Amino acid sequence: MAAALPRIDLPQELLTELTAAIGYRLFGAAFAILRASGRGRWYAKEPDHANMPVVLDPSLTTRQVRQQVSALLPGAQVRRLVFWRYFLLWQKPIET
Repeated sequence: MAAALPRIDLPQELLTELTAAIGYRLFGAAFAILRASGRGRWYAKEPDHANMPVVLDPSLTTRQVRQQVSALLPGAQVRRLVFWRYFLLWQKPIET
């Protein structure tokens, strides 16, 4: 199982990208309100928040990952997720 960041693939994934962009803003606003109200301590940013790694240029789209994975891992599933991620699931075949 793996979750990773795909490169944007428009217009193929336009609806997913719009949903993620709107949801990102809504969650950000809700967390900011909770932080400002003093109720959301567990929404507070960690002291090392600025040190988190950021990857801005993923090399493959979800479709390209799906093509490569199907050649390498038969039976693997690749699914596009909201908030700029894809999910790769592969189960090792049981040897008899």
